[in-house]
Amino acid sequence: MFDMGHEMKGYFVGPMPAMTFLDTFFPTSSLTRKRAKQFKKGCFDQVISCAGETQAYNPFVGLFIVPMHCC
Repeated sequence: MFDMGHEMKGYFVGPMPAMTFLDTFFPTSSLTRKRAKQFKKGCFDQVISCAGETQAYNPFVGLFIVPMHCC
């Protein structure tokens, strides 16, 4: 009987330096050249005022999907 470590051998890359990992798996050439939205005070107020995690989902995700006046 084999242990999990033996079964998974060959499925991992590394160890490798963090910048090598980022350059290999997340190359900057794959990024679009849009500027990030500037953080503005109060932008996350609707998120942090929610009573629970599930209620915070739509306000949080909406910050990145739908342009909002505060961000």
